[in-house]
Amino acid sequence: MIGFWEVVRRSEKGPFIKEGDFDRKVGMAAAQLVKKYDIRYDAEQPVPADDDLADRVYQAGLELFLELGIYCRDTSRLIMFSQDEVEWALKYAPKTVTYGQGEEMRTMPHRRIEDVTPPFCLCTPVGCTVPEEQFVSMVQSYAQEPLSDTFSSAFSQTVQGRPIKSGTPQEVEAAIWNVIKLREAARAAGRPQIGIHNLVSNAERTDATLAAMQAEFGAQPNDGLALAATAEMKVDYERLKKAVFLRHTSYNKYGLYGPIMGGYAGGPEATALVHVAHHFLGLLAFEVQWHDGFPLHLMQ
Repeated sequence: MIGFWEVVRRSEKGPFIKEGDFDRKVGMAAAQLVKKYDIRYDAEQPVPADDDLADRVYQAGLELFLELGIYCRDTSRLIMFSQDEVEWALKYAPKTVTYGQGEEMRTMPHRRIEDVTPPFCLCTPVGCTVPEEQFVSMVQSYAQEPLSDTFSSAFSQTVQGRPIKSGTPQEVEAAIWNVIKLREAARAAGRPQIGIHNLVSNAERTDATLAAMQAEFGAQPNDGLALAATAEMKVDYERLKKAVFLRHTSYNKYGLYGPIMGGYAGGPEATALVHVAHHFLGLLAFEVQWHDGFPLHLMQ
């Protein structure tokens, strides 16, 4: 068993490496494993149904994680794990996650390949910018969709006419406004108790995010927050501080990973391995309950 505070200890005591050297190591290690496991991308089948390929990508991603570990940007140290620790974390990973209250309570189940259980639908305009005067109506359109089990937030370009700047008082104001307006949108959609799987999109800093996650602003006990890794395979104390807070609350938490194809992750095959490796990062460093991956193309 490995606990959260052992992860923090390793972030302070693990092997030292410069960030640039780690970045290059990611690319080289991923490229070698692509060859070792004979992983090939077929542009004609962007979503392959080859079980053997899936197994090889998984094994290569696991091997990559064990070789690289996680890079802590605040200490320039590696957080390394054994295969036994990874297997323990997988064995005891959450099987269900519940969002919402009352008649809007919904449970996300663990689903296997070719599972006939209907998927859990998390509907969101996350990543989209929107003028603040259109914010409520935009996110309301997601909350009122009958298939939506939960919803979350777009990014408002301004709050009360002022731009949002990281690390400023305005960021705290924007985060609080974000939660208030999301719950307002839920009420307008006729679903006041629907779950919000990511309460704050308008802020990045920990203090602003945590200031907004209060019941008086509309946060429900089992709403949630995303914990994002930094590409590639990196964490910092801002993210880990959020994890500390969430460990002491009933809020749900999920991992957010955006490996960059064309960057240090390499081409599509290597990026797939880096993407898999991020899931182990989220499980072990952030103790997340589920994962949201969104590989990005550097040039698109």
